[in-house]
Amino acid sequence: MTKIIKFVYVMSTFLSLFLVATVSAHNPCKTVVDCPPPHPYGFVVAVKCVRRLCIYNVHLHT
Repeated sequence: MTKIIKFVYVMSTFLSLFLVATVSAHNPCKTVVDCPPPHPYGFVVAVKCVRRLCIYNVHLHT
């Protein structure tokens, strides 16, 4: 049972990081206002515009 929970946790972490990476890679910006709002996931806490890309800061509950 512990292995299943660990597997689900690791896969959800990788999936969330993949979503953040793909969203930030396809949204050019000049300011934070140009970035689309983050998806309604509980772990996205802030949006930044860094080097003309929208970056979504992630807080993973550990």
